Amino acid sequence: MKITKKMLGRCLVVALLTACSKPVTLTDVDGNSIALAGDQWLVLNFWAEWCEPCRKRYPN
Repeated sequence: MKITKKMLGRCLVVALLTACSKPVTLTDVDGNSIALAGDQWLVLNFWAEWCEPCRKRYPN
């Protein structure tokens, strides 16, 4: 999988948000709110519909 500048930029934004001392609230794909405290980690898994290994890992 090729890592693009856009993906790195998004990761940087998330890293900066999670490094803040204030809690951060995100919304998942189901519309549920997720509150992150300053001492929690967030792992994002990027995938694409056109990516064959991604489609095998996350079938519809």
